[in-house]
Amino acid sequence: MTYPDWIRNITANLPVTAQYVVHGNIRDHHLVASGALTTPQVIAEALREQGFECVLYHSPMTGLQVFGPEDVAEKVLDGVAPLGKHIDYQRLGKVLTRVTMPDSTTALIVDYVSQHRSGRREPTDELHEFMLDCLREVHSGQQHPIADGGPRFYRPVIWLVDVPADLPTWMVSGSDGIRQVSVPFPDVDARIGVARALGFREEQTAAFADASAGLTVRAMQAIRGLADHSGANRIEDAVRAYRLGLTDNPWKRPELRRRIVGEDGSGDAETVLGQRVLGQPRAVRHATDILVRATMGLAGAWQGSRSSGPRGVLFFAGPTGVGKTELAKAITALVFGDESAYTRFDMSEFSAEHTEARLIGAPPGYVGHGRSGELTDAVRRKPFSLILFDEIEKAHPLVMDKFLQILSDGRLTDGMGATVDFSETIIVFTSNVGVADLPINSVPDPAEFEARLLGAVESHFRHVLQRPELLGRIGDNIVAFHYLTDEVGRSLVGRYLDNIRQRTREEHDMALEIPAVVIEWIADRCIADMSLGGRGIGQTLDTVFVNPLGRALIQHDSAIAVVDAVSEHDGLYEVTLR
Repeated sequence: MTYPDWIRNITANLPVTAQYVVHGNIRDHHLVASGALTTPQVIAEALREQGFECVLYHSPMTGLQVFGPEDVAEKVLDGVAPLGKHIDYQRLGKVLTRVTMPDSTTALIVDYVSQHRSGRREPTDELHEFMLDCLREVHSGQQHPIADGGPRFYRPVIWLVDVPADLPTWMVSGSDGIRQVSVPFPDVDARIGVARALGFREEQTAAFADASAGLTVRAMQAIRGLADHSGANRIEDAVRAYRLGLTDNPWKRPELRRRIVGEDGSGDAETVLGQRVLGQPRAVRHATDILVRATMGLAGAWQGSRSSGPRGVLFFAGPTGVGKTELAKAITALVFGDESAYTRFDMSEFSAEHTEARLIGAPPGYVGHGRSGELTDAVRRKPFSLILFDEIEKAHPLVMDKFLQILSDGRLTDGMGATVDFSETIIVFTSNVGVADLPINSVPDPAEFEARLLGAVESHFRHVLQRPELLGRIGDNIVAFHYLTDEVGRSLVGRYLDNIRQRTREEHDMALEIPAVVIEWIADRCIADMSLGGRGIGQTLDTVFVNPLGRALIQHDSAIAVVDAVSEHDGLYEVTLR
């Protein structure tokens, strides 16, 4: 097995580059011919193959160490610094002088400077002076042969940092003698090689490489251990256990399937959802199909491999107050057995560009860095949950770009650089886009209404947001909701009045009776304007009945309250009880 490209980048430039800033996935293991090595180990091995006798390694945590013969290192360090001991940066500057001498066959790795400069504070005087010494070597150092007749190399100093900005700008910018080298996460070929090295069967190799996308070699080694310890038969289960801490697959729990197919006696999913969301049979059917597809693990099955996105994605489009949020709550209760298992984000609060920091946390160097993001923290706490993004069209386009990564890869990197996994979540968007162009009852045919609504949604993504790629990620998961009919409106009035009776019983131990003729009178006024759907009906019900009912009940001291009448005088309503 050859060295990774980033290592070859270092060794190929030894004749022209004095120092390297190595950043990125530097805390990982790297699979090479001699085994899985740490970043300092693999750098040292590659440099020794180029003729360097040893490589010194300095870390504030471990002190000064050596890769290679200790006697060679001790000759270099004689009288300057002790091997295996902690030394300060002032003494490390003296080590630098020895390392960069023409007859030296030694290189130097400097590690954990990022942590030494926590919070981007200025380097200490000693570290500042050491950095100046290193920069001086970049500008004045020369190449010399390692061995007689061999190629002429600089004696390199290699900095291991989290990001290049951990070093001062004056040090890493504007100098040809300093090269930045990024260490990437393992690509698919590397992951296949790791799978084989870890002893996975050949038929498991491709599945492991696919499921471990975005993970380090260290993580893949841990997954191998988890698989052996837990006896996981499927690679995906072992990866899930590592990513989420879930040793089983919640989507395969028998009780979930029983709720979906109705074996618990409550009816199948479509029936249960239809009882919660009135007047939207087509939307409920469409949402149920997507939900069943998610439960069966068939999302993206046409791709030939397990989809890396969320378990399910739903985009609810339609007028306000017609059941979009209610359907999201109903799905939550059905799938997770608890309506409170969903997390809602009102996207009108994310209309400014900077508000993306609220979702994922502020990056280093910005106000608020160190605080967890609202979205990433919610998914980290509850990886098996429903996430509702209400009125998504009100979010800033740059905020919406975050959803590309979630929908495509099923993960998101927060402001602290940690990756949060969305692969077991249900993502629900709601939107009112296009409704203003479809006045109530103007399109009586359901199929035509849906076609015009979906066309408006597509136009909004393509021409207003200029994010057609986000529309492509959503695919056929757009669920159209219709305006409510008068008949559905009357049913909602009856349901709301039942809730009022229940609340009166619970709060005041009082039975509230409402004759049918009064209910009819209330319903006529509540459905007079259906443009706001169920929400508008509830608001009208407050005005017409609940407010005057409260005034009447506060003076009523009987265990039974019968509504004799509801009357209106100059726009004011009054409830008469007996």
